[in-house]
Parts: sequence; C-alpha cells; structure tokens
Amino acid sequence: MAKWVVGTRASTLALVQTRAVVRQLEDIVRARGWNHTFVIDPVVTDGDRMANVPLAAYGGKGLFCGAIERRMQDGALHLAVHSMKDLPYAMTEGLIFGAIPVRAAAFDALVSHARYTLQTLPLHARIGTSSVRRACLMRDARADVHIDPLRGNVDTRVRALARYDAIVLAAAGLQRLGSDVPYTPLPIDAFVPAAGQGALAIQCKEQDEELLAIVRALDDAPTRIAVEAERSFLAHVHGGCQEPIGVHVTQEETEYVLRAAIGRADALWRHVVRGPDPRDLAVEMAQWMRREGACP
Repeated sequence: MAKWVVGTRASTLALVQTRAVVRQLEDIVRARGWNHTFVIDPVVTDGDRMANVPLAAYGGKGLFCGAIERRMQDGALHLAVHSMKDLPYAMTEGLIFGAIPVRAAAFDALVSHARYTLQTLPLHARIGTSSVRRACLMRDARADVHIDPLRGNVDTRVRALARYDAIVLAAAGLQRLGSDVPYTPLPIDAFVPAAGQGALAIQCKEQDEELLAIVRALDDAPTRIAVEAERSFLAHVHGGCQEPIGVHVTQEETEYVLRAAIGRADALWRHVVRGPDPRDLAVEMAQWMRREGACP
C-alpha cells in the first residue's frame, strides 16, 4: 500500500481546499483499483507566524509556501496543495505543478453587512485589507476611503468585519468555506485579481512519476493556460505577490484577453491586450508596462 503525505497551510481555508483535493485523489485511485492512502500534514508557514506584521513590510517571497516546499525537498511531504496566488513566479528547483485544477471565482469581493458597492460605500469609509494590490485599486476607485491593515486567515478577517465599513477578500475563499457573509463582487476590470487568484496548485517532485500519474488527472488545461500566462507576466515584470500587481487572463470566443494593473507610488497603470496566444500576451503586456514606466 502506498501512503502519500500531503502538505498544506494550517489555516481553515487551506485545510478545506486540501481535503477537497484529497477526496478527488482518493476517487481516482479507487477507480483504478489501486491501494493508496493520502494523509494531510498541516504546516505553519513563515507568513502565518508573522500574522501581526504587514506582509509588504516583512518582504521576501514564498512566505506561505517556503516551509512546505522545504519539507517536500527533505522527503517529509510527497505533495502539497497551495493557493496559487501565494506562490512566487519562480518555481523551486525540483518541484513542479503536477496539476492545476479547475479555477474557482477569480474576482475580489467587497464584504459588508450592508452589501455596499464601490458606488454606495459611505464617504471616507474604513476599508480593511493588508493587500497592497487591493489597497491601491481601492484608492483608485474611491480616493476618499481610509485603508486600514487587516491580516489573518479568511475566517479571522470575516470576524473582524464589525470594525470596518467593509473588507476586501478573494471570493474563492469565501465560496470554498461556504461562508454566508454578504458581499458584492468587484468587477475584474476595476479590480484586476492577483496572478492565479481562485486557482489551486498541486505541487509534486519533478521525478515522482508514480504520484504524478495520479495527480495529473486533476489538471484542467484551460486553467493551466491562463494561470501560466499570468505567472509569466509576473516573471517578465519581476513582480512579487506582495506588490501592487494584478493580472488576469480569460478566453473570450476565439481569443484570449489579458488584463493587468501595476501601482507604483501615486501612479497606477492599467492595460488590456488581446490575441490568440496568452504567452505572447504576457510578453506584450510586460513590454507595454515597461515602456510606460510602470516597471524597470
């Protein structure tokens, strides 16, 4: 009997996501008549330990995946389930995405008991978020609002809602948790999501063919194409997950559409490009941003 140890963050959302993936993997091996088991091993990451420190101030990359990846390299874990947006664009040596499952909602959610929209938020509303991207886009949409730091897991931030007029979260996390907290979707044109937002990454060792033969069954080609283009854009502009950068790829009829936004100091650049190959669009967008002075 093969036993596979699955790593993930110890947060409620991460565990919910990972349990869902494990159930799918169990269904796959059961259908094939294989005697395999999967055991979840939660890991407290550096980002979780620094819960009271703004991530942008802490700096560094891989705050929510580094500890998990090290355990994979040491052999303590066989695979890991991550929120794709937590992963740096540079893959750790020896590790690959064995699967990128079907993407959930990619948009951000404006969470408030009053179901505010961007237009109906009170003047000088107090908005909770520690995402520099969300803060930058919110200030662009509503220059009057006050942005206050709000860190913690999704359930922790939802419990803190009473201290704010509204908070901004990824809709995918709320949906996966089955949360009934009221929210309004933020339009992707105005609030360009983080690269990979709404997608999961199942990370494996590159040489583990036995495990990859199972995990690959969960791969969704359209999601992989879009997410890899988004991460390629990050690589071209040398953008980290703690920078005010949004990028999102969709397929519309016979072409792909790549939207991106980059904030620097008091400026914000937005652009949209269209074409048949999202990899080319990532390069085109990076070149446009560079010409316009949005990035080096």
